[in-house]
Amino acid sequence: MKFLSMFMYFFHQLAIGGTNFLALFAEDKATKHMARVIFKEWADARGKEGGRVFSKNKAGNYTRRKTTPSNPNSLRQATVRASLTFLSNNWRALTQAQRDAWTSLANQLSTTNVFGDAFKYTGMNVYVKLNRNLAEIGEAYITAAPNAGAATAILITDLDADTTGGGLDVTLSAAVPVGSAMTLSASKAQSAGVTVPKGGYRKIQIIQNADGALPDVSAAYIAAYGALPPIGQKVFVRGHVVVKATGFASQDTVEFDTAT
Repeated sequence: MKFLSMFMYFFHQLAIGGTNFLALFAEDKATKHMARVIFKEWADARGKEGGRVFSKNKAGNYTRRKTTPSNPNSLRQATVRASLTFLSNNWRALTQAQRDAWTSLANQLSTTNVFGDAFKYTGMNVYVKLNRNLAEIGEAYITAAPNAGAATAILITDLDADTTGGGLDVTLSAAVPVGSAMTLSASKAQSAGVTVPKGGYRKIQIIQNADGALPDVSAAYIAAYGALPPIGQKVFVRGHVVVKATGFASQDTVEFDTAT
């Protein structure tokens, strides 16, 4: 009962806009399903209440809607699961010296959560992250931790969805550097008023240096979705650059256009 009363108070504070208890409640834009929270009076909260689940991970406290997840077991979903299982098993197969090197690399890297609070990766986090990036562009996995580095950011500066002319043209700020590749993902056709694509993105093409700064991805889009977006509907394309030798990647760049 004490636990229930605590959460009744919590939701009352939300309803009246009170801030004695809750300092900040912000939805994570990356997932739209999880919100990071900062508690003033408690260290954290765990459990289910009022259709929400409260928990905590390395990045801090969070809450999400209580849902029963679907499991379509699609080919892409199975591929991701297989990759994570493979890398998890490989991590355990590394020597202690190799794992220590990945941990040392992780200690040189940091990221921030939605509140701007910095937190550190683990060695396994970095090992899996960089190797997932490499797999995404068709490169072999690495076992030796690379030196800390970064990928050159290439921006998508324009997207021309010319369904009438049969083209889907991407304009990049520059050609992808030699030794790197850029992965492009696209959304399915969306209503013109959509600002965040429903259904996420699907990888459609890997851009190499030789492809230049004006790649036509229409054939790749059709292979992924069956047809170019209908006239009047919106399409989103995003991409990031991955260094082939290390797996370090740039931040995503996104552009959209309404098909004509």
